[in-house]
Amino acid sequence: MDQTVLITPLGWERDRASFLAQDLRVHKAYLLYRTDHEENHKFVEMVKTDLERIGTEIELVKLNNSREFESVLFNVSKIIVEEHRKQNIVYVNMSASGKIAAAASTIAAMFHKDKIKSLIYVAASRYAFQDKDPMKAFNEHGLVIGAKGRYSPPLFHIERPKEPILCAIVELYERGPMKYSKLLEILAEHKVPGFESVNYPPTSDFNNRKLQISKWTGRLKRRVLDPAEKYIEIIPSHEGPEKVVRLTREGEHLAILTGMVSALK
Repeated sequence: MDQTVLITPLGWERDRASFLAQDLRVHKAYLLYRTDHEENHKFVEMVKTDLERIGTEIELVKLNNSREFESVLFNVSKIIVEEHRKQNIVYVNMSASGKIAAAASTIAAMFHKDKIKSLIYVAASRYAFQDKDPMKAFNEHGLVIGAKGRYSPPLFHIERPKEPILCAIVELYERGPMKYSKLLEILAEHKVPGFESVNYPPTSDFNNRKLQISKWTGRLKRRVLDPAEKYIEIIPSHEGPEKVVRLTREGEHLAILTGMVSALK
């Protein structure tokens, strides 16, 4: 049976996180939070208690405080990919955190829109500062008191490169810069369409080997490097007979967004 999963980057909020999880009757909730302020941990514990009381499984995910945007991109994407692989129904809550986390989780949801049920914004009934005792209200509810429904923003298309390019981007992120020959070898190992049969004749067969190297290098350029020029670049200062490629800054962010890399670097 498919389970319902909710991913919530969490800031100084309680009601916006607890309400949505209860309304969706989720089996499991991921709470993503920064660790650099006592209020963050306080509201995590409050939401955790609220949801455990109704039988929801909770998984806490600590974010990288100095790289919040990248950390939310990485974690939300990775969770979406893993839960979709299990055939679970995935929702993303964009309303219980600050602006940076909300933006990152929205981008992740759009990139993986075919793997999630919905991105959700929870509307506030009123705000703690409007209460006659603002601090008491904040300590009990967070920045928002109650919820008056939810809204699912449209998920616009974000470019998703083809498999050979995605594989190359992920491997370059995991392993760092590499030569053409190494990248071709990895594509063959992963049985990426079009590169499954990469191989070279022995060095003794010089002319044929040179011809095959040229053939595969040409295919690599046509199918991977040229279409991915904004993600992958040649290292200009590298000396040697074989070119070395690395990710651009945009390529690094795309790798994080795929949900396919093992850790945030």
